[in-house]
Amino acid sequence: MGEPGVSRRSLRVVTAATISALLIVTLVSGCGSVFNSGDDGFDLAVPVLWAGQDADGMPTGGIESAGVWAGDDGTPGYSTDLEGIEAQGAGAAWKAASGTAASVGALFSALDPTTLGIRFTITGPIDGPSGGAALTVGVIAATRHQQLQPGVTMTGTITPDGSIGRVSGIPSKLRAAASAGYKTVLLPQSNLIDRTVSNIPASMAEFGTSLGLTVIAVDDIGDAYQLFTGTSLSESKAPPQPLSAPVAAAAKAATGELMTRFRNALASRSTSTKARAEFSKNLAAAQSSSATGDTTKAYALALAGYRGLLHANGVDGAKATLKRSGTAALQAELLTEAQALTTAATELRQRYADTTSFGFYQELALPAALAPLTYAVAVLTDTQEVLGADSSREALLASAAVIADQRASIDSTATTSFAVVSATPSIPSDTNAPAITLLSGYTNFLINAGNANQEYYTEVLGGGRTAPMVAGSLERLVRTLGDEASAIPPDEQDLGSEFVQSSQALSYFIFSTALVTDRQAFEIRDEQSGRLPNPEPVRNSVRVGRQTVDGIVASFARRDVDAGLANWLASWGTQSAATTEGSKNEVSGSLVALHQIWGASVDALILQAGADRPGT
Repeated sequence: MGEPGVSRRSLRVVTAATISALLIVTLVSGCGSVFNSGDDGFDLAVPVLWAGQDADGMPTGGIESAGVWAGDDGTPGYSTDLEGIEAQGAGAAWKAASGTAASVGALFSALDPTTLGIRFTITGPIDGPSGGAALTVGVIAATRHQQLQPGVTMTGTITPDGSIGRVSGIPSKLRAAASAGYKTVLLPQSNLIDRTVSNIPASMAEFGTSLGLTVIAVDDIGDAYQLFTGTSLSESKAPPQPLSAPVAAAAKAATGELMTRFRNALASRSTSTKARAEFSKNLAAAQSSSATGDTTKAYALALAGYRGLLHANGVDGAKATLKRSGTAALQAELLTEAQALTTAATELRQRYADTTSFGFYQELALPAALAPLTYAVAVLTDTQEVLGADSSREALLASAAVIADQRASIDSTATTSFAVVSATPSIPSDTNAPAITLLSGYTNFLINAGNANQEYYTEVLGGGRTAPMVAGSLERLVRTLGDEASAIPPDEQDLGSEFVQSSQALSYFIFSTALVTDRQAFEIRDEQSGRLPNPEPVRNSVRVGRQTVDGIVASFARRDVDAGLANWLASWGTQSAATTEGSKNEVSGSLVALHQIWGASVDALILQAGADRPGT
């Protein structure tokens, strides 16, 4: 289950001598495949584009050929040989790229993570997570013993749902590819138009043609894999899939309960006249959608309105306490409330995790259902730290808003997800293919990727150095989730513990990815509100992520497997983005959508690994 004395929960950086017996890579410009190293593994060289500046500060680019090995060498998980690279300051960049690539590649491979080893050998610097998509293709190809097409290279980040995200320096990368003799370059869809250089065409396809290149835009890892290998990664894309009858019934009931809570909150004496007038419109819109049978839209509208109302009530109540009793009284009141909610969320998560009546697929889906509670525990834990250190008016009001937000999440999102899992049909839990094994194995991959993302954010993007102590900030949330993840034991625990730990790993992976993606690909600085600075990359990511989930859900349906929770999360998450598009709340609505879709994708891919295992 791992090297003696080495926790599987932390990224291992090894030397070239350690890995050379496993990985001998021929680094040939324009050639992706190497050789089959035997029944236990397969080697590839993956050409990764990068861009940067030369000694004179001028834009430049290049290609680094990264070695990828996948197989069963008795040491599951992944490791990265960065000898010589960390001294150049590129270690964090490669860790971020390879960590996410290993996790997403392992998920899309649908293999047993407890026997899957992935090894990377790196020889030169890159410009950040932009190598993630190419490395993910390499990981999946190595697990399938498939060669890469010669003359093809690419750039792009990779997200938990397999979407390929925006990067920088495209003109320099295209020049580098042409100089190295490549003929085809794959770019993220959102990078097909680039106006950063004034003396070249804005169309990167047109610019590529002038260099003798064929430039192709790709949305997701399936598109890239097809072009890189000449073979299909999965079945063709499918339209959005309807919820199965039992899941739809559970979702409808949960939506009705949410609207009742919303209605009662509107009628509360703590709700101001202004808030009542504003949020009554949300409830009316939700009721209208529910009446027409659009449960997912009704849920998204009701949840957004309910959260907004509790948020407003929390801030109004805090202001009243400040005026009536002063700072110390409000600080004590909020600390008590945060502590009580933390305890409630922790106990509810454990109660759900201790469920003994679930079947195999329900067990695999449960960590994603617990994620809202894991998120709430982390945010509330951090909020208590903020409250203990900062009693300013601004900090207290911000904390009041965060506490109110988490109250809405605990009594709505978490209970709904658990109800959906409970309603999802499933085969009995099978001791020949226990959920605990798959969950524990993927927990290791996800935590390692989270660590790599956090390190990249700190070392390269400058996070963590002057971070303000603000309750609810994404940076502080990821730090808290990372602390929780580091405390997870390295080996399998009992099933209830594995459910919680897998939920912690899933949350850490998703939000550490968001920490990097929000700042670097989406240019988002404030996750709470406002309009998107550049809406197309975010909207495209929502669309592509939903397609990924829909394709897996459709393939499951043909096998009589119900991926109920994944379908539900992607469905209402997409509605969250759609209902806020172009509004002052588009940032928060879109990020809610992305996080739900990313969670749905990981859930669906773990289900796929379970469905493909012998005995199921």
